Amino acid sequence: MADPFTISFLMKMITDRVDMMLTRGLTLERVTASQGRVLAYLMSRDGENVSQRDIERHLGVSHTTAKGIVQRLEQKGWVTTAFDSEDGRLKNVYLTDMSRGVHESICQQIGVIENTLLDGVPEESRSMLRDLLRRMYDNLK
Repeated sequence: MADPFTISFLMKMITDRVDMMLTRGLTLERVTASQGRVLAYLMSRDGENVSQRDIERHLGVSHTTAKGIVQRLEQKGWVTTAFDSEDGRLKNVYLTDMSRGVHESICQQIGVIENTLLDGVPEESRSMLRDLLRRMYDNLK
C-alpha cells in the first residue's frame, strides 16, 4: 500500500502549521501569516520601489490575492500605495513608520518558527533540503 503521506501532502501540512504559528505569533500586531510575509518582503527591499506585481511574483500568488493582502495591510495602516511615476500601470507599496516598528517582531517570529521546524536537522541536511525545495518549486513554474 502506498504511503498516504506524499511529499505534496506533507508540504501542505507543514505550510498550514507554519501559517497557523506565524498568525498566532503576530496576533498582537493584528497581522496574518500572508500579511507578515508581505511586510517581511517589503522590509527586505526597504528603500526600493516594490510593486504589487513584485509581491505577486515573490509570493507566487495571483494578482487578486496580492491586491487583497495589500488592501488589508493598507486599511490597517501598515502600508501605503501609489501608482509608479514612471509606469502608471504599476502600483507601488511602501512601508509606514508603524510597520517599520514591528520589523523585529516579524523577523523574530519567523526565526522561532524556522528553528522549531528545523530542530534536530543538521546544517548539511538543511542546505540539501533548501536546494531540493527550490528545484521542486522551479519544476512547478
